[in-house]
Amino acid sequence: MQKSFLDDNLNIRFDALNMLDSYKRDFIMYVSDMQTMRMDEKSTHCSFKLTLRYKFNATKSKYKGTGAGESQKSRM
Repeated sequence: MQKSFLDDNLNIRFDALNMLDSYKRDFIMYVSDMQTMRMDEKSTHCSFKLTLRYKFNATKSKYKGTGAGESQKSRM
């Protein structure tokens, strides 16, 4: 989940992994005719992460430009 405050200068993000204890991975790897490797993995923990970001001195660019191609547009 993510939420922004103060004109997008403050950003709060919350991440949760494996909340329902459902992470499971299993595979079989055939290395050669004589060797086979099988792996079963099940995670038994969940993790949470809270991230706070604040943009200091976040200003928008005030450069407006002069329109370098305006003379060519008006010529056509």
